Amino acid sequence: MDKETAEALTRTKALYDAAAVLETQHWWRTLCMASLAAALAPPPPVRIGYVTDIEGNLDYFRRYVRASGVLRFDDDAETELRFADDGCRFVFGGDAVDKGDGDVRLCRMLADLSDRYGRDRVALLVGNRDLNKLRFTAELSPEALATPPEAVPGPHWDDAAPRLADYLKSKSLDDSRANRLRWMLEHTLGCPGTFEFRRAELKQLRNGADVTDDDVVDSCVGEVLPGGALRAYLERASVAARFGSTLFVHGAVDAQTAGFVPDKNTRFRVGRHGDAGFPPTKSFMGERDVDAWVRDLNALLAWGLEDHLARPTFAADGSRGGDCLLALQNRCAVWGRSVVSNCYADGGNVDSRSAMTRRARIWAAVREGASTGAYDARAFEASTKYTSDARDPAVHAWLRRSGVKRVVVGHRPVGDSPALLRAAAGGVEVVMADTSFADVAAPDKRGASLVVATFEGDDLERTATRIVGSRADGASYEVRVPAPGDDADADDVLGTVDADGWWCKARCEDGFLFSRGDGRKVEYDLRPP
Repeated sequence: MDKETAEALTRTKALYDAAAVLETQHWWRTLCMASLAAALAPPPPVRIGYVTDIEGNLDYFRRYVRASGVLRFDDDAETELRFADDGCRFVFGGDAVDKGDGDVRLCRMLADLSDRYGRDRVALLVGNRDLNKLRFTAELSPEALATPPEAVPGPHWDDAAPRLADYLKSKSLDDSRANRLRWMLEHTLGCPGTFEFRRAELKQLRNGADVTDDDVVDSCVGEVLPGGALRAYLERASVAARFGSTLFVHGAVDAQTAGFVPDKNTRFRVGRHGDAGFPPTKSFMGERDVDAWVRDLNALLAWGLEDHLARPTFAADGSRGGDCLLALQNRCAVWGRSVVSNCYADGGNVDSRSAMTRRARIWAAVREGASTGAYDARAFEASTKYTSDARDPAVHAWLRRSGVKRVVVGHRPVGDSPALLRAAAGGVEVVMADTSFADVAAPDKRGASLVVATFEGDDLERTATRIVGSRADGASYEVRVPAPGDDADADDVLGTVDADGWWCKARCEDGFLFSRGDGRKVEYDLRPP
């Protein structure tokens, strides 16, 4: 008996046992038996596997692969990926690095998968955490290190962050490459643990040999240059990818990002009047259809990576190669038009009342700025807690005109299970699947949680959404939604919101899981079926 057959029989037995144990609960028994039938049936012709925001957590990614049904490991060491069958495709939603000790190995694994099957079956998206590492070559160069700490500016999007000189003084640290990198990671990149995570990974890759601070810096810089695993990932990646009627981006397709492509000369700094994205009230949806937009975004990525190699350090005017890509992932550099870093979701859900209130207030200030000229490019930054409108009818109409019926994103954490907007509620289905903060008490912030998202059907134009997984407490859940436009099924409450602001997220053993919240605060309610 081969490995795949043995695994299928094991899953089948587990489903059968679950149905038997729960036979007194009629609806759950019915669901289990339906799952049993599905397990025994041949897979549908098309399956798109999706996972996002792994952020270097290699253990979590391996758990995902084992459960995915789309990918499998081809070796005992679990380093080589293969598709389960010829109908499979895979999308990695971005943010491959930063918060675990598997950055290098994960990027190698994903780049290798792309090389093996090609971009028509494997889409690797760029997230903000992937693109912003291009900063290392300029900001840790010998020329930059010669600049006194007092003259090194803080992050232009966060006035509250400590400057380099203050950081070094507060910690009694000398001005070294390693300490500048530590400051960058903690106060400009939001990943204070990355330095030691990289040291731990290098030690594993070097069979336990000692790893110095300089080794860590050399690795971080080298990873974005030819021969580096992150560089290999970026060169095979896309800003946006489309498989049939489903569009994938890391951040959000909203009224600000839809159709917008930054100019090649866009700088990584606070946006200025006259920039390509100015003013923030202008819409770009009339200038490009979805496919042209995707093509032009991906062309910008390819050009920006070549520019980064040609000019990896600062020029006399403060510019550097790849500036447009650093701007692409920085909201205030592009006047709130970052398809990589804009985001839906608040309180673990598609939207919340507080998010709608903040959104209205911020746009009112922007409109006032239209009459006074007092635009602030940081109006849509994370510090304002701005979230995009996932239900914007104009954006949905623009997407549908090009045949897009579903948008899938990551970037913003949505609790311990994905957030869903049904197509019936807005015209386009929206799936948000970043659960990187599923269990904030766990060392890796994920705990027992797991998300396995698959889009499956007879062809790429008509795929249903199926998400299975476990919550932070280990309890299982499932989301099954027919292809957008198909008749609603018995669980048509999924992906909708009630009058009190509770969103229905998933079906669980004991009923339906609802949640609501504000920011990263999420409360849950389990209701009878």
